Parts: sequence; C-alpha cells; structure tokens
Amino acid sequence: MAQFLSRLVLTFLVTTIVFVGANLFLHFRMEGSYVLLALVTLVGSYSMIAMGLLVSARVTSEELAGGLLNLLSWPMMVLSGVFFSLDGAPQLVQWISQLFPLKHLLLAARAIMLDGAGLESAAVMTPLLVLMACSVGFTLLGALGFRWTQD
Repeated sequence: MAQFLSRLVLTFLVTTIVFVGANLFLHFRMEGSYVLLALVTLVGSYSMIAMGLLVSARVTSEELAGGLLNLLSWPMMVLSGVFFSLDGAPQLVQWISQLFPLKHLLLAARAIMLDGAGLESAAVMTPLLVLMACSVGFTLLGALGFRWTQD
C-alpha cells in the first residue's frame, strides 16, 4: 500500500499542477464539478498504478518491467482516444480500447468537463465503476503474483 499511496499522491499532484497550469494559459472549458473530476482522476490513477505494479510484481529486472510497461502504455494511449477519436475505427479496435483503464478515465473526465455530467450520470458512473473494478482486479492479481524471492 505504501507503493500505491506514494505513487498516487505524486501522480495526483503532478496532474493537478499540469491541469491548473494549462488552464491558466489555455482557459479550459469546465462545465462540471472539480471534486468529481478529482475523484475520477484518483480512481483512474490508482487503476493504472495497480496495472503497473501488477506487471512489475513478477518480473526479474527493472529493464524488463520498463519494457513491458512501454509495451502496454503505447497501445493504451493510441487506443484510448487521447490523440484521436476511434469513432470511425473497426469494431474490433473499439472493443480492444475498452480493455484499457485510460479509455474509461478519459470518457468520465470528458463527460464531467465538457458536458457537466454528475455522478448520477451513466457517462460518469459506468466508466468509474469499470475503473474501480480494474483497480481491485489489478491490485488482487498483483498481490497474488508478488514474490519476495526469485523462484
């Protein structure tokens, strides 16, 4: 838990600084609640940290862990809708994008920021529940796979 909490605090602080700084210069449109956006950010960050610790729980070297995490993060960024919309992509690609937590984080954050959606909205609640399920699943699998010694 110390690993999770230290990384979560750092990630949340950096995200907040980037958001505030970009908002000062770019004047983002914010229709929804900052508190709800913070909640979605925390749960999404926890989910991705848990995914990273799941990968690193069983590898034998730092280099291998970094390589595997890069192998996961690039498809996650490309298929999440960060850079471009996947609306015109084939159904298989859209389905694969749903497997990554970043997709659900972005869906909820966009619904809050652009549409003013609240917690009662399916546009926020569904991705938030998926992120919570990913967080629990990744944490449990990482804890079960962790070993202090090499086998």
